[in-house]
Formats: sequence, C-alpha cells, structure tokens
Amino acid sequence: MKKNIESRLREYSTLTASNLSASIKDQINAHFHDLNFLKKEFLNVNDGHLSPSKKALQVFKSFKKYHPGIAAINILNSSMNKVVWSSSKNAFKNIQNTIFTKVYGYKDRYVGTLYFEKYNKKFVIPMNERIIDKQGYTLGFIGSPFIISNFNAISTPRYINAYLMEKISGKTISSWQKGKFDINEKNPQNFSGGASIKIADYPWIIKAGWTSSTFEKLFWRKEHIYLIIVILFTLLFIILDVIANITFKKILRLKSYQSAAISAQEAVLFLKNAESIYKHIVDLIVAKTDSMGSVLVVPDKEKGYFIPVAACADDEEHEKNLLKIKPSFRSDDIMGNMPVSIAYKEKKVIGPIYSFNKKIIDKYPTFSRVKSLMAFPIFKDLESDPAAILGIQSDSKYYFNKDMISVIKQLINSLGLALNNIDVNKRLVYETEHQKRLIEFNFFLAQMNQLISRTENEKIFIDSICEMAVNYIGLKLVWIAQPDEKGDVHFISYQGIQGLVERLNISVNSDVQEGHSSVGRAWRSKKAVYIPSFKNDPSMRPWLEINKEFGLLSSASMPIMRGGVIWAVLTVLHSEENFFDDDLKNLMEEIALDIGYGLDRIDLINDKKRESEIRNAFLSNTSAGIALIGYPDRVFIDANYAVINALGYPDIESLKRHSLTEIYPDESTYKRIEGTANKILKEGKGFERDIPILRKDGTIIYADFYGQKINGWAGGKEQILWTIMDITERHRLAEELSYQAFYDELTGLPNRRSLSIEMERAISRTNRRKKFLAFSIMDIDDFKPINDTFGHHVGDYVLKIVSARLKEVLRKTDFIARLGGDEFVIIVEDIDNKNELESILEKIEKKIKEPIFLENSNEITVYLSMGVYMYDGTIKSKELPNPDNFLRYADQALYESKNKKSDRLKYYAFYGEILQ
Repeated sequence: MKKNIESRLREYSTLTASNLSASIKDQINAHFHDLNFLKKEFLNVNDGHLSPSKKALQVFKSFKKYHPGIAAINILNSSMNKVVWSSSKNAFKNIQNTIFTKVYGYKDRYVGTLYFEKYNKKFVIPMNERIIDKQGYTLGFIGSPFIISNFNAISTPRYINAYLMEKISGKTISSWQKGKFDINEKNPQNFSGGASIKIADYPWIIKAGWTSSTFEKLFWRKEHIYLIIVILFTLLFIILDVIANITFKKILRLKSYQSAAISAQEAVLFLKNAESIYKHIVDLIVAKTDSMGSVLVVPDKEKGYFIPVAACADDEEHEKNLLKIKPSFRSDDIMGNMPVSIAYKEKKVIGPIYSFNKKIIDKYPTFSRVKSLMAFPIFKDLESDPAAILGIQSDSKYYFNKDMISVIKQLINSLGLALNNIDVNKRLVYETEHQKRLIEFNFFLAQMNQLISRTENEKIFIDSICEMAVNYIGLKLVWIAQPDEKGDVHFISYQGIQGLVERLNISVNSDVQEGHSSVGRAWRSKKAVYIPSFKNDPSMRPWLEINKEFGLLSSASMPIMRGGVIWAVLTVLHSEENFFDDDLKNLMEEIALDIGYGLDRIDLINDKKRESEIRNAFLSNTSAGIALIGYPDRVFIDANYAVINALGYPDIESLKRHSLTEIYPDESTYKRIEGTANKILKEGKGFERDIPILRKDGTIIYADFYGQKINGWAGGKEQILWTIMDITERHRLAEELSYQAFYDELTGLPNRRSLSIEMERAISRTNRRKKFLAFSIMDIDDFKPINDTFGHHVGDYVLKIVSARLKEVLRKTDFIARLGGDEFVIIVEDIDNKNELESILEKIEKKIKEPIFLENSNEITVYLSMGVYMYDGTIKSKELPNPDNFLRYADQALYESKNKKSDRLKYYAFYGEILQ
C-alpha cells in the first residue's frame, strides 16, 4: 500500500512541477513580449538615441493602464550596469551587483538575479530586452522587473509543496504555498520524495515533492481496518485524480488563452487595418483554444444594428450563422437583448450567460450547442462608446473562470490600443495627403494664372487647363462641356481616362433623366455641385455602371461664367469617395472663377483688337512672384526676382531691409492682408484678390495674394509662403470694362444702362421730396447732312461739343445720357413747376445754338428738337411709376415737336399738350 501511495505522490509531484514550470515560462514570456512590444513602440532607434519621445510616453501610459504587470520601464546602457532613463524616479542607481544571464534560444533576452526592491517592498527578477541599431550593434537595453508575487495562482494538490530555485547555484528563489509563490519562505523542506523539472530556456528549476509527515498522514497504520483504509485511499485518489484533471484542463485552457493573447500582441504590430485584426483575433481564439466559436461585431447606428465583421467556429454551419445574426440596438427587440447589445449599451463585460432565447435557437439551430458565452466591449482611447464587441462561445457550462477572463481582458485592451494606433496612423496619413493635395492645387492655381496671363487662344487655353488639372493634381478625368440649343451636352475639351466621354449621354434639361447629373444641375443653378459618392447618389444611377467600370467614385461640377453669364461647366472626377473636402471645394470654385477671368480676358483682347498691348502686359508677368515672410515682424525672409522687380527694388538684400507693411498704400489695405495672414497662421491657408501695392518709386500695382503657412519655425518666427500674381493689367481692364458698361465711349456721357438705373433712383427721390421730375428726349435737327457734308469725324466732333455744352449749362443734380446717334435723354429733378423747367430748357437752346467752329474757318450752328414728360411726385398714385412709360411719353412728345419743326414757336413739346 505504501508503494501505491508513494507512486501517486510522485505522479502528483511531477504534474505540479510540470504545471508550475509551464506557467512560469508562459508568464515570463508574456512579460518579454510586452517589453518587445514597448521596444518597438516606445523607442525610435533610427537616430541612435535611447530617450523616448512624448508620443512614446503616451503609448506607455495607455499600455501600462491595461498591463499592470509592467510596473516601470528602465532604459540601460550597453553594459547593462547603469540606468540612463526610467519611468520611475527611484530607478536611477547603479545595478552592478545584479548578474544577468542570457535566455537560451533568444539572442536579445536577459534575466538577472533576484533582489529586494526597497521602494515597493517586493522581490523582483530583473528582465532586460536588448536594443540594437540597423548595423546590429548594441545601443542599450529596455528592462522591466517582474514582481514575484505577480505570478498567477494555479491549483495544485494540497499534499505537494514546491520551490522555484536557481539552476546553477541551487539557491531557493521562492516557495509555492497555498496556490501562490511565497518569497518569505526560502528554506526548503526535506522532501522524502518528489520531482525536479527545468524551466525551458530559463536558468531556473521547479522542485516539487512531499515530506515524510505528509506520507505518514496518508498512511493509516492500523492493519485491522486495512479494508477501510484501502477504500478511503481509493476514494481519495479518485477525488484527487478528478481534481487534478479539472485543474489540468483549467491550466491548459488558461495557457491556450495566454498563448492566443501573446500571438495577438505580436500580430497587431504588423496588421495595418482593423478588418484584418478582427479576423486574426477570432481565428486565433478558435484555433488556439477550445472555444466553439468567436464573433466580432461593430455598431452601425444608421442601420440600427450590429454588423458581424469577423467570425470563426469549430463548425462551418455555426460560423455561417455567426455572420448572419445581426444584434439590434432596440431593447424591445429579441435581437436587442443579446449579450453583445447589452455589452455595448452598458459599456462593460457581460457574462457568463448560459442560454439563448428559444426564438433565436429556432432561427439558428446551431446556437443550441452554446452552453456559456461572454461579450467583451473593445474601447479606443478617447471614445465613450465601444468600437466593437467580441463574443466568445463554449459548449461547456463551466468554461469561463476568473483567470481566463483576466487574460481575455488583457487581449481586449491590447486590441483597443492597436485600433487606436491604426486610427492615429490613418489621421497622420490623411493629414499628409491633405497637405500634399493643397500644395498641388495651389501650384496648379499659380500655373493656371500664369496661363491666363499669356494665352490668347481660347482652344489652347481650355485644353491646357484640362491637361494641367490631370498632370498637376492627379484627377482621373477632367472636362469642360456646354449644351447645344436642344440642351444636349457636348464636350469642348477633356483630358484623362480615354473611352469614357464618348459613351456619356448628358443633358441640362430638368425634364429628362439625363439632366439630373452634376453637369445639368450646375448649369441650371449656376452653382457648384459635388457628388461625394456615386453609389450613394440616386441621381447618378444612369452612369453608375460606366463610372464603376472606369474606377470613378466622386465628382465636382463648377459653372464657368463668361461675360457675366454661364458659358460652360467644368467637371472633375476622382477615384476616391469624399475626395473634395471644404478646402478643395474652395480651390475648385476658385479655379472655375479664374477660367472665367481668362475667357473674359481673351474676349476683351479680341473685341478691342489690342492683342499686342495686352500680350505684352501679361507676358511681363509670366513668372509668379514668391515671397517668404516671417511673423510677427512681417519682414521679408526671401523672395524671387519676380517679386523684387514688381516692387521696384534692385536686389533681395535691399528688399530684406523693409517690412511687408511698407508696400501697402493705405491702412485699409494693410488690415485686409493682416486679417488674411492671421487666418493663414491659424488655418493654414488663405488668399486675397486685387490688392494695391506701393512700389518703391511710389506707383501703384495690383496683385493677387495666395498664402500657405510653412510648418515649423525659423529663427523663432512663423512663416507664410506668399504667391504674388501681378494682375495690374487685369485690374485696369476690369475697370475699363466696368466704365464701358455704363458710359458712352465717344462722349463720356452715361449710356442706356446707366439711364435705366438712374431713372429708378430719380423717381424714388422725387416721390420722397414731393416735387416734379422731367424726362426729356432730345436729338439734333438735320444731323445727317452734317455727316454727309463734312464727314463722320466732324459729326463725332459735333456730338462731343453738344455733350460738353449740355453738361455746362445743366445743374450738377441733373442727369444726361446718350442713347445712341444724336439722341440724348435729360432728367431734371427738384423742380416746383413747369415755368422753372422751361427756364432750364431755354438755357439749353441758347447754349447749343452758339456757333461750332470747324477746320478751314468753317462754322455750323445746330438746332434741337425735344419731347418732355413731367412726372408729378406730389400725387400718390395707386399704380407704380413705370420708367419705360415715361420715356415712351417723352418720345411721343419729341415726335410731335419734329412734325411741327417748320412752324413751331418752341423747340420742345410737352407730352399731352398741343404744340403752338
């Protein structure tokens, strides 16, 4: 019987030593995996320095929150005898008394001798991970002590004791007492039997065994009750065997989850997107553990339910069901009371739960196998709601225990940290790409303005714009199109993907399906139309398949205005959804506006036949001016020759001695640029148009300013890179166009357009003042013979003289306009009666009758005919005054005056009166 007892105790000793050895190895390996993870995330060894960055410290704080075993981090020198940096202020000391041993099979792992850490009053084992540079040289070590008391407790037979000992010296490190290591008990008991097992790869052994007193207690010496002893011992060993098997299964299960957690931590370092991480996690859980299934769902609040994004199960049919089921947000719904739904709402771990609703099992029969399940919310930093929920299922009712749940939580926390890092990297990539796009668009805008200043051919201008847009800003397809008289759209120019435009059928008519594209809507509304996603815009259904065929996902259409009316639509297409953010939208609309400016310029050149003059004016500004300005001093740091020449300075050195404020002619201009500069320093970019600039010689030029903040500091100053386009000629032409739109070119008098505006104003003023208002239409009698006899140049001269005399004799408050030919309109305001008006008309006649002296001593005298309508502003009429009617009345009176020219007493006639 003793042999039987001894055999069983030896078996349990071996089992205890094996389990403790495996558990210690797994926990030490996990600690090294954490160090390896921190080494990659915590330090940037490319620059040869060991001190961590601020970002790395934030990573460590987040990591430490979910890995309490990492109490502190030390950075050691290459000799491993001095701490050069530590997260603990008490760690800066010489550690020369600590002897480190290289871990077998791991070239970068080292463990040290046990010592008592006075600050935390705990025994620890030093652990270091070597840091090497690209050439393989040792830069130093990253270390973190392992606290002996942190070893996870496991169950062992109560008759077996164990010790953790150093392999070489045989020195006892710690004893295994009551399910955990006790550092205070270092004197090993004298075992009467037992087993010793080396901890693989590490310089330690586990010695487990039993004492003689334990053996005696198990052996009952009284022979007369031998049968009872046999029965009791048999029952005892059966119970011990069952307990050992259960304990062993728990240990194996815990080890499998620890292994899965370690594998997950290694994998997330290399996986670059959330979807691949999700799939890898559920596959690991099922592959490395004995769970029957795992699923990961993400919330979709717009749809109102959770979407399974990854699932794995030990049964193919069950895996399909995991991907089909869609838990709901609604509490009154069966699917809304599933564990993953509750975990999301309550923001905490749910379970274990031991059954599903019968209706769910009826719909998904494989769920009947599930005996226990749990749901774990996955959080990203700074997010209040879980980013995803992990569900784990088992066909065993007592599957989950405290230790396993703790390991799974560590896995979940590592997963949340990895997802947060992915988001940070995505934001960094987006910001980088966004800045690159802005630079490309601004460069394109500068090149386009240069093109505007030097191109006089419309076809070349339009084709060049499309080609530059594809080459400079990476657009897949660019076109400029306009409709014919039927509303069918034709493409004036396009660049980019070939073979698509020829297959498009687009209209601007709203009553047909083809008219609801972005082109048609932009044409009708005269506003920019953006489609961030073709597949989500119902209006794009007629072209969805063809756009998909060519990989096009989004577009923008901007109206091009020419001469104040819509002329065509600029459309750009891209292979990314949501490509056009607010910054790019502003730039695209600026591009369309500048195309309109360019076309207006070409039209002006052709209309006025001054191609040479305008070409020279614009060719002198073919190179964009670039100036780097330092703030807040607003001084020139650098500038190219275009800026130097434009401002009239001999060289950059002489320009550097001046402040930016000196080039503005007045305070209002300075404040405009000052406000724009402040916006750029805050938001990163901005522009101002038509800015007057004071040259060194005192003359004024005009320029467009485009600014981009330069990130970083130079000499303690913020910087703005200004692109300065000299648009002096464009400004002059714009003012000339504005003048020509409202004034007669020959006489300098207001034209018909000015007359229409002034008539409305004059009527309004007369009604307020309760006075009379006179509208007079006048022409020169027998003007045609003057042209025929003396020539049209004399006729033009006569018209100028008449215009000048009219302005001389009339009051400053009166208004004169030339309608064309020899026909003029005079508006006389603020008159009290007809007699006052007739006095003014007689002065006009007297002045106009004065001789006009021509060349060769010739002279002529001109006579007038006039029709007058008097509007009474003192009478409140039910009908609104109609200026067109007033002119028609005056014209009728003029007709009456000219019919009785031979026998009339006065040269003017009033509307409604019989001429005497």
